Amino acid sequence: MVMTDLELIDADGHILEPPEMWLEYIEPKYRDQAPRLADYQGRELWMVEDHPLIRGAADGGGRGLAGAAGKNLAEILEKDSGYRDNPPAAFDPHERIKTLDSERIRRAVLYPTMALFVNAGRVKDPALVTAACRAYNDWMADYCRPYPDRLYGAAAIPLHDIPAAIAELKRSVTTLGLRSAFIRPTPHQGERPFNDPVYDPFWSALQDLDVPLSLHPAVGEELPGASQRFHLYGEDPATRTPGMGVSFSQGLGNPIDMIVSLGWFIFGGVLERFPRLKVIILESGGGWIQPILERMDHHAHVFTFEVKHLSLLPTEYFRRQMWISFDPDEMLLKATAELVGSDRIVWASDFPHPDAKWPGCGNEVRENLEALPLEDQRLIAGQNAVDLYRL
Repeated sequence: MVMTDLELIDADGHILEPPEMWLEYIEPKYRDQAPRLADYQGRELWMVEDHPLIRGAADGGGRGLAGAAGKNLAEILEKDSGYRDNPPAAFDPHERIKTLDSERIRRAVLYPTMALFVNAGRVKDPALVTAACRAYNDWMADYCRPYPDRLYGAAAIPLHDIPAAIAELKRSVTTLGLRSAFIRPTPHQGERPFNDPVYDPFWSALQDLDVPLSLHPAVGEELPGASQRFHLYGEDPATRTPGMGVSFSQGLGNPIDMIVSLGWFIFGGVLERFPRLKVIILESGGGWIQPILERMDHHAHVFTFEVKHLSLLPTEYFRRQMWISFDPDEMLLKATAELVGSDRIVWASDFPHPDAKWPGCGNEVRENLEALPLEDQRLIAGQNAVDLYRL
């Protein structure tokens, strides 16, 4: 039985940054080097400074990354650059509301597309990264402003500079009204993992503001994650072996980065030191979380001498401080809700990216929830997102 009045809330939708967005919103001193859609060797690519924003894009990588929900992806790729051909709802908030209404989705929390690649691993000038994050957050606040009870934004954070990250977090939340802070689940301070004390001031600021940290992956190889280490996306520079592209990098790289980050936050003691920190795992599937937590619990029992700094089991930390998003059609949703807890799960559309099912996403979520008790349906459909993001 499914509730006919379920309030669906998309916990991880996306926008597409308009081609001129950064040129309009960034501080004038950075305008000449800001991210922009421009001609590069005869192709229209997203550029930053003097090079493509996404590593490998000039060689054909990154095609189709920026959208295509509801369209034939192959046809878009044949055009060589289909960014401007994507659904208007990705660029325009008024069109986004029409799209949500067509799926009977009440509200959406929005994350970026190209801003996921604006980081100190790809951009030469660290100050430009910070300025680009500020500009994106200003634009996102403006995007959501016409519909304050339906559209909500997540803030881009320049984590390569901890003081700047804290300042932008506070500005984004208190001044702009954004509801989460997102980072990629890879080191941002060189190779230092998230349990390194260098990040502690930022975790503390999140905890004090009661703002959830969203771990959101991306397929690029700019930061030291799975794609970079194993060359899942682009060519291996040492062997010249071609990468497998988005299917490999996103399909396998995303959950790999999340599992490693889960270990840093739990085994690394971050959640022990910051017991009110909230962490959301996004766009990596959800069905793997129970077996990984079960394995972590087992090894915490076996190797107790390595976890003396922890007062709880990994599963207990997760149930206290973490959430995970499911795709609308994942088969393990029911089992995970029963084992991990229905209050730890949100769902996400990924619209307008290529792997988003559109149209039909809303019905897919409802059908998948039918196997659960009505209260569990209500929590996963939307109430968990309301509580987590403070909507």
